[in-house]
Amino acid sequence: MINQINGTLSIDRVSLLVFSPHYCLWQSNTNESKQNEMNIKKMNQAILNLLPLDDDFANGSSTKVFLYHYRTKNGLDIQIGNKLPVVKKLPESFLIENFGTIDLPNDKKFIMDCSNYGIRIEYNPNKTKNLSEISSFLSYCCPYFSSIESDIGIKFSRVDIAIDYPFRLKPEFVLCSGMRKSCFFCGNSGIETVYFGSRSSKTFFRIYNKKIELSEIQQKEIEGDLWRIELESKKSFNFSNVPDFSKDFGKIILLDGGSSSGDWLLDIIKQNALSYGLTSVLNSIPLRTRQRYKKILSQKLNCVCVEHPSIVCEREFQNCFNKIKLDIFNSLKSKVVK
Repeated sequence: MINQINGTLSIDRVSLLVFSPHYCLWQSNTNESKQNEMNIKKMNQAILNLLPLDDDFANGSSTKVFLYHYRTKNGLDIQIGNKLPVVKKLPESFLIENFGTIDLPNDKKFIMDCSNYGIRIEYNPNKTKNLSEISSFLSYCCPYFSSIESDIGIKFSRVDIAIDYPFRLKPEFVLCSGMRKSCFFCGNSGIETVYFGSRSSKTFFRIYNKKIELSEIQQKEIEGDLWRIELESKKSFNFSNVPDFSKDFGKIILLDGGSSSGDWLLDIIKQNALSYGLTSVLNSIPLRTRQRYKKILSQKLNCVCVEHPSIVCEREFQNCFNKIKLDIFNSLKSKVVK
């Protein structure tokens, strides 16, 4: 009989951009740039007056992309004043029509345009339950916003989706199709963390022992095992074109159910059997041990199947995302998002 371990989904990070062209520092028009710089300075002062800021954070510091960076006491990050232009690649048809060729230097193939998203908000919905603490900040922003529709009012730039299993996964039995890069990190209990993909790519996976993280970082002790498969997606989308993240999770391959039997030697036998064949592996161990594990393997004792993360995502993502969507609508009070 095969037992199934079901997963539980949560959205652990949301990064969203608010349509606010009056808070973008880079403009092709010099007068607009100066006016926007004044708007940003006013906003900077308003944030200091309106929001409960984290005293341990370097509030007002600059980032690579934004002029000011703030963090509230509840861990909600706000960045204002987009400093960088949007770099757009010109279509080949345009290049041929205007230059007669596509063999041109990069300064001819690309143009710079202003960004219309001058405010970035990032938070963990599990820790910061809602955006109510920045409602006053958003109300202050409203006079500067254009009359816009929801499709361009809010743009998501990053979403982290976590699927937890109350069971000991076996990272060695997890593969990821289409990912050229992977990285393994070991600890006292063997492989504890696996990365698939590049941190700079739009799709990046982490598979790790969440129990160890809770114990070492948050000083929380939990009973039993807790393993996490986490997708970090940097796909840009808005409310009308939410990606099907279950397809991303579909890249995950769980060999032998992706689970640990709890018997380290049995796991090693099964793992090496994938490369060298079960007969060769069994013949390399002592006779009595070999006979015992032959019996275990033939009876398929303690056979466990981990619910595939794509199925968990398909079942639970929409409900989690709808709660975040409702919170955003309520916090913006339909002034920015209609």
